[in-house]
Amino acid sequence: MVPVPEPIERNYGMFYLGWVAACVLVVLLLPLGTFIYMKAYETQLQAEYTLQEIEQIKKQIERKQAKDKQ
Repeated sequence: MVPVPEPIERNYGMFYLGWVAACVLVVLLLPLGTFIYMKAYETQLQAEYTLQEIEQIKKQIERKQAKDKQ
């Protein structure tokens, strides 16, 4: 007598749960990554602006010191 395999019941609940979890993860991480990138970019722009202001003030001080020496 040849053994006949029994039909296997598939549990699609875990399959769908995995897909839902992956989609929720993407939906949460995508905006978070964008937010972090935008904050880093904004900080970089502020640093560049501050550096330019410092350089302008430094030039003004150097001009004033050169003028005072004369």
